[in-house]
Amino acid sequence: MILPALLIGLPFIAAAAMALPQPAVARRWVHRLVNLAALALALWLPWQADAPDGLFSTAPLPVLAAILVAGAGCMAGARGGDARPHDQARQGALLLAALAEPRLLAVMALALAVAAALARAGAGRWDRVRLAGVGLSLLLYGTVTLPSPAGAGCVLLGLAALAYAVPETLLVVLVSAGGLSAQTGPMLIVIGLGAVLICAATLLIHPRPGARMRLVALGQGGAVAVALGLHTPHALFAGVVLLVLLALSQAACRLAKPRSAAALAAAAGLAGIPPFGVFPGLVLLLVAVAESAPWLLLPLSVGLGGLGWASVPRLAPPRSSRSAAVAGSDLRRLSPAWLPLLVAFLAGFCLPEPAVVWLHAAAECMR
Repeated sequence: MILPALLIGLPFIAAAAMALPQPAVARRWVHRLVNLAALALALWLPWQADAPDGLFSTAPLPVLAAILVAGAGCMAGARGGDARPHDQARQGALLLAALAEPRLLAVMALALAVAAALARAGAGRWDRVRLAGVGLSLLLYGTVTLPSPAGAGCVLLGLAALAYAVPETLLVVLVSAGGLSAQTGPMLIVIGLGAVLICAATLLIHPRPGARMRLVALGQGGAVAVALGLHTPHALFAGVVLLVLLALSQAACRLAKPRSAAALAAAAGLAGIPPFGVFPGLVLLLVAVAESAPWLLLPLSVGLGGLGWASVPRLAPPRSSRSAAVAGSDLRRLSPAWLPLLVAFLAGFCLPEPAVVWLHAAAECMR
């Protein structure tokens, strides 16, 4: 299958090219152009008609994961800043983990993505190396021993450890966990609900501005895990929609300038404050929970409400004249963060019928 191979190989070629001595401007343009090309190729994957070859999958769910990964990389490139070969290496590894058909190949790709992300972060994230190593070990052991219940449980625990240690892997981790939801539904619900409640409690008790976005995103990822663990048609569809909205909300948060109007809207969207960002997906999730597991409504609502309440301080209006000037200039000069916010709004409230059918097909891949 030429298209998936090209999509995965392009970032690795770009990483090799960016490793050569060159001006920073040239490296940045290579990074941006390759991200745009990868997104275009990923968006073409749903129309890929080639038969599966046993190496890459073109089923709707892996393709959706590849589109979200490529879109996140494209948004990160649009933000500017220093572009390094590690970024493209991580991107290629995540795309490979999303589309790889053999489970062991996907595990190897996740290990490469983790290594690239930790190397890119440098000394600031070395404290998570051990947790990432434990997560990869559990993931490898569980993958080898599948389809046993113990193996599936080890896979879920390993994926949870990776999502916490390296948040860049969250989208691929959730899709991988969804593939096991038929076997490990109750455990996935417990892990997801625990993530929502723990992240909300951490933000409320010990608010850390530097870690707020990461913890809110992990909490919303826990809500996705609850939806996938319920494993009913409505819950799986809600989980897929919430996953898409979560990716778009994260992209908006990364693109927005601090204390700008776009930053306030992006933070509200990530926290699930209506009508922004992930809110429509959370409504679908709560409806699905009420239908199949009403006993989950109270703890899940408490956790999601805690995530939203903990984000309220970030939504305070600018106080200084300088911050107000930043917010005003953000309205006058359109911030790129408004694009994923607009796409999230349209996806949550105005999704066209063909897209709804395709997302239902992606949800069916997990049944």
